[in-house]
Amino acid sequence: GRTYGWSGMMQERQAASCLIAYKQKILAQGIPEITVEERNFEVGIPESNLVYFSDSIFDPENIDTIQEDSVNNYRRLLRTFREFHVDSKFDVFLEALKRILNENTSSKVLVFSYFRATNDYLHQHLQENGIPNLAIHGGIPVGERNSIIDRFRNSLTERVLITSDVGAEGLDFQFCDTLFNYDLPWNPMKVEQRIGRIDRFGQESPVVRIYNLVLKNTIEDRILYRLYDRIN
Repeated sequence: GRTYGWSGMMQERQAASCLIAYKQKILAQGIPEITVEERNFEVGIPESNLVYFSDSIFDPENIDTIQEDSVNNYRRLLRTFREFHVDSKFDVFLEALKRILNENTSSKVLVFSYFRATNDYLHQHLQENGIPNLAIHGGIPVGERNSIIDRFRNSLTERVLITSDVGAEGLDFQFCDTLFNYDLPWNPMKVEQRIGRIDRFGQESPVVRIYNLVLKNTIEDRILYRLYDRIN
């Protein structure tokens, strides 16, 4: 349907990152809105440069019809989401994570997701599945974040840290040997920045494992092939 080009893409990314978390967000607020942080997420495009994508030339005088169509689309989406409980992406992630933690009792795992709703969802559902974990994001003060990282580094039981991209900014996690990209950014340098948190000087594991989770037939397919294309 007719929607903002860039913000529509962000909604697609959120839904592909974690559909259940996206469902909860929509049910909580009705028609979803994107935050300033999300709108400017990797490239800082000013709102004045956002363009409309439509199946016809955009006519500002037709905005009421477009808004009405959007509201009706979201109402249909809400009805669908209320009946939706499947999360195959989390199931695959959980199976791989359990295998890693069971194979080596000293392994520690870093899990990246761009979206805070996804991070909150992963934190809660790992706990419910018997996997103690910690989480950091940009809403946590820096001092508290550092305390959580120190706790993660020294803990024998909390072997998983879930983080937004604040964990990719100059922090050293060479004591971890496994990294999950629960969702991928468009920029390959951001992927390399994440990997560089564990694949670095001081890493003692002979093997560093990187898992990229991609949901087929979603925008994540486009992101994955875009990354391959940009790094040749």
